[in-house]
Amino acid sequence: MPISLITLMFSHPDSSRANDLGREFITGFMQNTNSTEGANNLKLIITAFSGPTSVNINITSTSTQWTVSLQEGETRAVTVPQSAEMIGSARFPSSILITSDKDISVVSVSEKLQSAGTAVLLPVSKLGTQYYVLTPTGTRRCSHKQFSVINHKFSNKVILSFRQHVTFTEDMYVPKKKLVLTLEPYQALQLQSQEDLSGTKVVSEMPVAVLSGHTCMWQGSMCDHVYEQLPPVSRWKKSFLVPPLVAQYKSDSAYVLAGRKSTQLRYVSGHVKYNTKLERGEVLEILVKPLTPVFISASEPIQVFYYHSGGISQSQQVGSFFISLSGTSEFCKSYNVYGLANFENSAALVANTSASGGVTLDDQPLSNIQWRRIPGTDYSWAVVNFDTARNSHTLKHPGAAFEVLNIGTVTQRAYGTSAICTEGMCE
Repeated sequence: MPISLITLMFSHPDSSRANDLGREFITGFMQNTNSTEGANNLKLIITAFSGPTSVNINITSTSTQWTVSLQEGETRAVTVPQSAEMIGSARFPSSILITSDKDISVVSVSEKLQSAGTAVLLPVSKLGTQYYVLTPTGTRRCSHKQFSVINHKFSNKVILSFRQHVTFTEDMYVPKKKLVLTLEPYQALQLQSQEDLSGTKVVSEMPVAVLSGHTCMWQGSMCDHVYEQLPPVSRWKKSFLVPPLVAQYKSDSAYVLAGRKSTQLRYVSGHVKYNTKLERGEVLEILVKPLTPVFISASEPIQVFYYHSGGISQSQQVGSFFISLSGTSEFCKSYNVYGLANFENSAALVANTSASGGVTLDDQPLSNIQWRRIPGTDYSWAVVNFDTARNSHTLKHPGAAFEVLNIGTVTQRAYGTSAICTEGMCE
């Protein structure tokens, strides 16, 4: 019997990540629903891993800046002025620069009364010069798919190649027509459309940060803002494990985007195997059925997102979320997870079945947790709940790498991100 592709992918992982920590971050806040739908609560959740740590937050090209001091292990939510939200398709003169004298992690939060989104920020050292945009499907009148490009400290030429019609500054850009522009230091660009922006290619001379999402998804629930920071193409991987993240009666989606032509894709949903081929910039939507994990592998590096469209979960109507998933070779030994106040916060875990018993939460063994096997692999998945009496928690394993996804739900709202890797396997 030939060796399966699944076995090969797990036997020969590509390079792993050290951690998600850094000392400099650049970001912005994309539009959250419409300006008429209430005030936007913008926050940065910052965690220090040694102390004391001095953190400076600066809204560039303005006089707005402040400094906070954190002790080792301390997590603090820092409020950002509402004026930092980017509204519409335009260039913006300012972005948000976060610097520190020791390693920190940063999560951005954009929250309204009935809409919430979060994203784990990549440090500047892990930004890239080539990206492909992915936006969830579905729309609502007066809402838009959107992405933002945030420049760092140098003048930077940026080239955008679209797969759909996009209007910017009254000019229409048809598929294959390129938008070429120069972003000055710390400038940002936001583009919105009711067309699908997935597959848009972003190329820059110097590294940039790219955010992608939707102002207001309306699909199975109330309107909810979703966004995520995109990984550069240089960080894409070839194999992914996708656990179902919220208990509900209908399917979620895993979006797979290819960056190279003739990418051979194989995936297993439950016990059923599928084979297909994707071209450069092409997207495949895979249904993630209730309690049915999916294993995805490809001949070339790919980008994979989990999209929860909202619906009924534990007898309540919850919102949507959108998560950029880590490849199996990027699994870590230690993670930091956070909980938002008034949400039911949880973490979805994926671990080698033989090592699953060694995972701890805040240095205590996991209790009342049910591990389920992922068919065709040596891995299992589970969900663990944690309280919000403290807003930061650690999940660790003494010697094995595993995956953690950070989830929160409440009536009409939800959030989801990959957890923050604090110690990778290569350290």
